[in-house]
Amino acid sequence: MRDDKAKGRASELLAQMDLDRPVAMLNLIRFRERAEYSPADGEEPCTGAQAYERYRELVTPLVEAVGGKPMLSRMQSMIGEGDEWDLSFLVFYPSGRAFLSMVNDPSYHAVSHHRQAAVADSRATLMQFDDPAVGQIVAEIMASQS
Repeated sequence: MRDDKAKGRASELLAQMDLDRPVAMLNLIRFRERAEYSPADGEEPCTGAQAYERYRELVTPLVEAVGGKPMLSRMQSMIGEGDEWDLSFLVFYPSGRAFLSMVNDPSYHAVSHHRQAAVADSRATLMQFDDPAVGQIVAEIMASQS
């Protein structure tokens, strides 16, 4: 249910964006103590952090295949109340279309069970810069690091 709501909200946001401009996704992740795989997944028991690492290893090539660039950061603390996130990171995509292409790819769906098993709570903020020049700077940085 939550995945369906998230997909619906992402679709609403993307409908308001220029899909040809760069986008970034800010992700905040809190891991489960133990990953919660379905028996049908056939995965070895592990921690949530280990399951997320499995996901990251499999999804990174898919992100990069559409021109995306993950920028990981191990979170030490947040400014303000709360310190509930284990991991924070940004993923830049050259366009909204590239992001959509990746999340609609059957290969992505084939590995997403690792994320579902790993994550106790998360926030994902899809961003597009108001100033197209900022998006162009981000795109140039991504291209220079490829």
